[in-house]
Amino acid sequence: MKILCRTGVAMTLVTFAAAPVPAVASGAEQEPSPPGFQEADTLRLAALHVLAVEEDARTRRVELERRAADLRMENLTVGQLPQFQLRGDAAYQSEVITLPFEGPDLSPSSPSKERYELALEADWKVWDGGIASARRDVERAGLSSTLATLDAEVFQIRAEVTDAFFSALLLQEQVREVDLLIEDLESRLLEVRVRVEQGAALPGDMASMRAELLGAAQHRDRLVHERRTALRVLARIVGRPIAADAVLTLPQLSEQMAAHVAAGAADPRSQLPAEARLHPQFAAFDAQRATRERQAAAVEARRRPSISLFGQLAYGSPGFDQFNDSLHEYWRAGVRVQWAPWSWNRHEREIEELSLQRRIVDTHEERFSDVLLRALEQPLGTIAHMRAALDSDDEIVALREEAETYARAQLEERAIPVSTYTRARTDLQDARIARLLHGIELARAQARYLITLGVELR
Repeated sequence: MKILCRTGVAMTLVTFAAAPVPAVASGAEQEPSPPGFQEADTLRLAALHVLAVEEDARTRRVELERRAADLRMENLTVGQLPQFQLRGDAAYQSEVITLPFEGPDLSPSSPSKERYELALEADWKVWDGGIASARRDVERAGLSSTLATLDAEVFQIRAEVTDAFFSALLLQEQVREVDLLIEDLESRLLEVRVRVEQGAALPGDMASMRAELLGAAQHRDRLVHERRTALRVLARIVGRPIAADAVLTLPQLSEQMAAHVAAGAADPRSQLPAEARLHPQFAAFDAQRATRERQAAAVEARRRPSISLFGQLAYGSPGFDQFNDSLHEYWRAGVRVQWAPWSWNRHEREIEELSLQRRIVDTHEERFSDVLLRALEQPLGTIAHMRAALDSDDEIVALREEAETYARAQLEERAIPVSTYTRARTDLQDARIARLLHGIELARAQARYLITLGVELR
């Protein structure tokens, strides 16, 4: 069976090389490259966050909410213009006004019991006590609250992107390490084959080496398949196709962590400090309280008197002159003052209810702060653990490399069997993968910490 050689790229602890991921050993068909991405493009976590937010359906709802609010604001503005109404009446009444006297020279006629009227009425509230202005403030505050809540909801999609990104990234780097292993085993296999042909080694040594090589190739195929699956999940979240050979870049978040870790590392039993109120959910809480305050101001405005101008132009019978039965025009105009100083404490109860709603928002905010602080503890613990592990990873890898070099020299001198060398090489690979895992888990924990805190990654 022919095994294809896969050349890997060496990596350091600080950064991973941005080289294309090798093709799948099994010859699986590659996914097409997405529009806007080049072959073997480099994908950054922060850029994927932006794409995911743009693709989220809730982001499109923002514009719809704004348009709906604009329509409501326009109706409030139109409500302050003069209001016209066309009205028509045709009625018959059982009795009409009569004069309480009569004389020999006076015989008054009774008004008609039939009434007809077609009227155009106008009403213009020139002063409403500030109700319209207060309602506009309520509308603006309500829109801000809705948008802030949407922003907080959409922000959470960054956590989904982060999980899918690091899953694919870990598999990507594991594939690279397996490529290095395959390349080394192929070189050793050629050496063993030459020795077998020369009679300096047993055929079983070559069989053992080939078995290790086939096992490594199978492992690589499995990793490539899992990575392709992880990339498809990531592509669905961000709403863009991602090429199978796209390279994920490990984010460098140490500077952002240093800027924000002090604020987030407060005692979980205490209130979240003001400088750590970065999560968009806190802006949503502030907007909800502001909405309640504007609603309370609108209730206060309803207590004030209002002044209106009104007019009526009518055609009908009998009109204002009850004794004129002919159809004719008539009109009236005037000023109307309205004031309801007694509301049986209804306004007071509404204001008290809004005050209670503000206190309810406070309780939600306090609960969210507690949950946030507890959620920050896990990534902080992981960060401390991974940093401690990385401190010893370099030394472990160096020792494994030394052991592998010694085992290789012994193999060349036929002092040890092939199985002993392959164990040393496998131990070296495990040490390198452990270092990879610790580096990626450190970056993942840093990303989780910043996202939980409400920080946009750079």
